[in-house]
Amino acid sequence: MPTRVAQYLFTAILILSLALGSTSIGQVGGGAPQNVIWTNVTNCTISGNSLQKTAGRSDSADAGARSQQTVTSGDAYFEFTAGDSNKVLFCGLTHEALGTSLFDIDFSVKLTEFGVAEIRENNVYERETTYITGDVFRVAVQANEVRYYKDGGLLYASSKLPVYPLFADASFLTLGGKVDNAVIGALAVSSAADWKMYQHDTTHSGYSTTSLINTSNVGSLTQAWSFTTGGWVTGTPIVADGVVYIGSWDGNMYALRERDGSVVWSFNAGTLRVDACSTTYGIDSTAALSGSRLYFGTGRAQLIAVNAGDGQLIWRSQLADPEQAFHIFGSPTVFDGKIYVGLASHCVTPCITGRLVCVDANDGRVLWNYATAPDGSLGGAVWSSVAVDAGRQMVYVGTGNFCGGTDTHSSAVIALNADTGSLVWEFKKLRNDLNNLDFGASPVFFDIDSTPVLAIPSKDGHCYALNRATGELIWDTVVTDGNSIGGSICSPAVAYGKIFFGATVQLSTGKVVALNQRDGRIVWESPQSRHILGSAAVSGGVVFIGGDDSKLHAYDASTGSEIWSAQRNSMLGGVSISSSSVFVGSVDRNVYAFALQTSPPPPAVAGSVRVNSPGAGEDWTVGQKYGITWNTNGPVSKVDVGISRDGGTTWELVAGGIVASAGGVTMKAKKPRSEMVLVRVTETSNSSVFGQSGMFHIR
Repeated sequence: MPTRVAQYLFTAILILSLALGSTSIGQVGGGAPQNVIWTNVTNCTISGNSLQKTAGRSDSADAGARSQQTVTSGDAYFEFTAGDSNKVLFCGLTHEALGTSLFDIDFSVKLTEFGVAEIRENNVYERETTYITGDVFRVAVQANEVRYYKDGGLLYASSKLPVYPLFADASFLTLGGKVDNAVIGALAVSSAADWKMYQHDTTHSGYSTTSLINTSNVGSLTQAWSFTTGGWVTGTPIVADGVVYIGSWDGNMYALRERDGSVVWSFNAGTLRVDACSTTYGIDSTAALSGSRLYFGTGRAQLIAVNAGDGQLIWRSQLADPEQAFHIFGSPTVFDGKIYVGLASHCVTPCITGRLVCVDANDGRVLWNYATAPDGSLGGAVWSSVAVDAGRQMVYVGTGNFCGGTDTHSSAVIALNADTGSLVWEFKKLRNDLNNLDFGASPVFFDIDSTPVLAIPSKDGHCYALNRATGELIWDTVVTDGNSIGGSICSPAVAYGKIFFGATVQLSTGKVVALNQRDGRIVWESPQSRHILGSAAVSGGVVFIGGDDSKLHAYDASTGSEIWSAQRNSMLGGVSISSSSVFVGSVDRNVYAFALQTSPPPPAVAGSVRVNSPGAGEDWTVGQKYGITWNTNGPVSKVDVGISRDGGTTWELVAGGIVASAGGVTMKAKKPRSEMVLVRVTETSNSSVFGQSGMFHIR
């Protein structure tokens, strides 16, 4: 149950500045300070960059917010001024701000009601000093060391290392607590509105805190473009740095320009005809972007990594045999150099033994497998996506129904150690579930006071809230009727103290619901003429969700009233949001982009280069001539061609300043011979834009 914190009272005025005359603080290298934009706001009212608790209890940490800005690396600081000396607040820097818990703030200053300021790290006491109204505090990262200042004097240097990204975070207990004029300073402050994976992040929040789209301007959304693929589009489009990535049942992964939907590159992963399902499968789930790599699964049970810039294959890992019905329906989750993805069956024809697989993100090696059914038994398919609790090093996922043999982990929520794959706990609602009332949705995280929570809907029509640390049931809400092809398989979004998702009603209609995070109470629901299968997305007080009624809907997150919609065709996948656009796929084979009419254009995308030949594994013979060919996209006018004989450590120029549209050159293979030869084609004026061949041989 939620932890009640009764001994604290909370308030403060936080003012961050780079220098305040005589109260100049010890300097930190970094960029110019920015006003904090408060987000993830719970029981508070925002005025500019000021924040005040205006709702909730007076004896509980049930109010707070964090900065929209994140510090991605390097030196940083967060600074505040005490508003008075008889109320309490915790504020500082943290790497994980899911809720209002003061325990989650990694590096905080606690102002007490009796004029004492305490330094606390995840609420562990470190040191204290006196304070009065107007004292200026700073929490700073300097050369990877966290330091605390008051009025320019060093109070304490922490032995605890910071974990990036960092947010400014504030938590309130009593009504009236206030934070004013907050700023944050760092060299690497980011407020990009990217959506890089399924449900936005590894906690599956489904919530964009940096988009410009809100209740005031959502009505101006109009279709900016559509792109037609060769098959259904049921995954969620992801978007980063002006590029949209989406897979199709035609077997292709597409990279499209956010501004106009034009193709940057495409990668053909292949398709598989499954006669037992009367279906041809390609890519039906969502990709994940991490660094310069794009990861995605296929209906052929392959996990694939490509270069996000040009679509070149990096590795391909065959996780199971598709001829034995294995299929990757779930979207990969990338965390700490690992990829987590589940194995299910094509259409439960036949049933398989489910598995959760952990793969090395660098080379595609399988690190561990967790079987959800014992040898000789069937069921427990993992067809949803994994959520990650980074602080606990745990991964969570729901499983499919029991099919035969011995039932161990079917129709369950399981929590595993992220490094070893060992079971930490299991929440199992049904034993020997032959009625197929399992979990197809993915879990989403939030906190209730200091209690870490996940919520997950089920095909039995319930939504369950569980303690992430123990698996204990916190609440259970009946949302709709249960059915093997009904209930809810919609992955929720969380924001503003609510959980948003869709459901099927009586196999024919549907509804969108908002539940109170604390107790599961239904806050509002909106009926639909058809069922809803896709996940929800939230931005600026707006909840987006697509439906089988062929509409993309937008609801007011507070009231549930529909405030915008667009009719196209049946939408079975999720929605994603960028700074000024909303994206969704459809069974009509299209990807749709809807943009604010008054929004600035997305950032320009650099051109790209793809090397077509030589191919990986080719053999060149010294003295013979061979062609080097390439394709370019975007503004690439001239290219340089280079060769490496040591796997890319050193490079030799073959030809420079070639007109890119020529598409190729011929070269004679020369000594020295090598088994580690690469060719690279680079834009002459921008060395960061290049394409590279696979490794081949000169013999």
